[in-house]
Amino acid sequence: GVPVLNYHQINDEKHSALTLHVDQFKEQMEYLHNHGYNTITLNQLYDYLQNGSDLPEKPIVITFDDGYVDNYEHALPILKEYNMKATLFMITSSIGENRFVNVEQLKEMQANGIDIQSHTVNHKDLRNMSLDQARDELISSKAVLEDRMKHPVRYIAYPGGFANKDVDKISEESGYRMAFTVQAGNVEPGQDLFNLPRQAVFF
Repeated sequence: GVPVLNYHQINDEKHSALTLHVDQFKEQMEYLHNHGYNTITLNQLYDYLQNGSDLPEKPIVITFDDGYVDNYEHALPILKEYNMKATLFMITSSIGENRFVNVEQLKEMQANGIDIQSHTVNHKDLRNMSLDQARDELISSKAVLEDRMKHPVRYIAYPGGFANKDVDKISEESGYRMAFTVQAGNVEPGQDLFNLPRQAVFF
């Protein structure tokens, strides 16, 4: 299967279980680069799962959740150094807020191989809302990102990794093609496209 790595914060100041030190992240990217891994986009992953399209040797997906400004400050230069692609799942209500990236930073990231996709508007558990509220979270975040980034938004990481069949159905109806959880495992053909696993990288 294809590993989908899940990162959050990359910095040396504000440490939590969701944070990697900058040198740790650099070591990991250097390892992947030196061992022949090839970062792919979610479009490539989707085409592989849906259509059996070819992938490069040792494919891997790198994802970031939430949109912390340290992804721009620290992760982006390292990814550029190793010519790696990644995906940032952005909470749209956090754009430009304290400790989060702004629109100009998102555009610069996108111009350097970081695909900007949805992490809902408010990062609330979609299972605990009415279906209309959940639908609004999914549709509004997609619309905001498409307006700001000028490219299609087709993928979502569920807040907290949580969803259910109703949420999956609304996601599909809202125009998403794949959704990611935080269940451990690699992505393989035949899996539910709206319940895909990721490997959380925590310390």
